[in-house]
Amino acid sequence: ALYLISTQGAPEPQGKCSADLTDFLDRCLQSDPEKRATAAELLKHPFLKKAAKPEALIKLLEEVKSG
Repeated sequence: ALYLISTQGAPEPQGKCSADLTDFLDRCLQSDPEKRATAAELLKHPFLKKAAKPEALIKLLEEVKSG
């Protein structure tokens, strides 16, 4: 995915997206690593604050990790 983003640019979101989601994706999909948001920055992003409580995100990450 990072190769495609760096060579072809980030894909446009499909469907209707909120301004917060669009900004979150833009920060994630920057082709220049220096401009890309860090995990710590993304965790403070308004989109994640509206999406779910941190406990729910932690549970999802643990589920993905365990397979």
